[in-house]
Amino acid sequence: MPNILHWISTMDRIERMLLGVNKTMNLVEVGPSHNPIVPKSAGWNTIIVDYADAKFLKEHYKHQDYECIEDVDVVWRSGQMHEAFQDEAHQSYDAVISSHSLEHMPDAIGFLLSCEKLINSNGVIKLALPDKRCCFDFFSGLSTSGDMLSAHHNKDRVHSKRTSFNEVAYATKNMGRSGWSIEDEAAELELVWPLDFAYAVFRRASATNGGEYFDFHAWKFTPSSFALIIEEIAHLGILDLRIAEISETMGHEFFVTLKKSDGHKPDSAQFNKRRLELLRLSMKELSRQITNMAL
Repeated sequence: MPNILHWISTMDRIERMLLGVNKTMNLVEVGPSHNPIVPKSAGWNTIIVDYADAKFLKEHYKHQDYECIEDVDVVWRSGQMHEAFQDEAHQSYDAVISSHSLEHMPDAIGFLLSCEKLINSNGVIKLALPDKRCCFDFFSGLSTSGDMLSAHHNKDRVHSKRTSFNEVAYATKNMGRSGWSIEDEAAELELVWPLDFAYAVFRRASATNGGEYFDFHAWKFTPSSFALIIEEIAHLGILDLRIAEISETMGHEFFVTLKKSDGHKPDSAQFNKRRLELLRLSMKELSRQITNMAL
C-alpha cells in the first residue's frame, strides 16, 4: 500500500516534489523547458533532457522567463528516452524528475520504462501530474490501463487524431483559467474553442507515427486512477515499479514517487480487491468534481 501523503499547507510545490532528493544525488530532469525543478545553476547535479537545445528553447520562450532555461545535455526527439543516453549511464541515476511531462507522452509506458532503465536499484522517479478535475481536461474521461497498453503496443510517437480532436473540442476554462485549485467551485466554466476549429486540428493531426508531432494531453488522471494504472501494469509484469508515495491533489496537481518493485506480488483475488478499492476511490474523486460544479 503506497504512503498517501497529506501535505502541510506551508510546503511549496518544489519542496513537495523534492522530498527525499538532495544535491549530492545524480539526477535527470525531463522537459523542464523554462521552469526547471533542479537547475544546475542552483548547484544541482542534473542532466537536462528536452526536445530541443537551449538556443531553440530560448527563442521559443523569448516572451517568458527564458533566462531560467538550462543548457540541455540530452536532446530527445525520437525513439525511447533511455536510448538517447550512453549505455554506461543506464542504472546510474538516483532520481528522474518529471513535472507535467508524462501526460504529454504518446507512449507513457515507454517513458516510464526508460525512467526505470535510468535509475539505480535505490533510485526514484518523481512525478508532478495535473489532476483532470481542475484543469482544461475537466470534461475528459479518465485514462485506463487499456488506453496506455494500446499506445505502448503501437509504439506511438505522435498523438492520435482522436486525442487531438477531443482535447481541442472539450478544452475548458474555469474563471478564465486553464488550471485552478481543487478547492475552487467550477462555477464559471466555458469551452475554449469552437467545434469547427477542433475538426480542423483533427484533419491536420498526423495519422501515423511518421508524421509531425503536435502536443496534447494524452492522459487524464486523478490520484487514485493513476495509482490503479501503475499497479495494474506492474502486476502484468510490464513495469518493474511500485508507488512509494502519492499525494492528494494540491492546487491543480498531485505528486508521485515511484521506486523499483520490492518483488511482492499479490495473488489474483487479493489484487482484484485492491483494484476495486482504487476504482471506488476514483469514483469518489470524480464525485467531488461533480459537487464542485453543482455548487
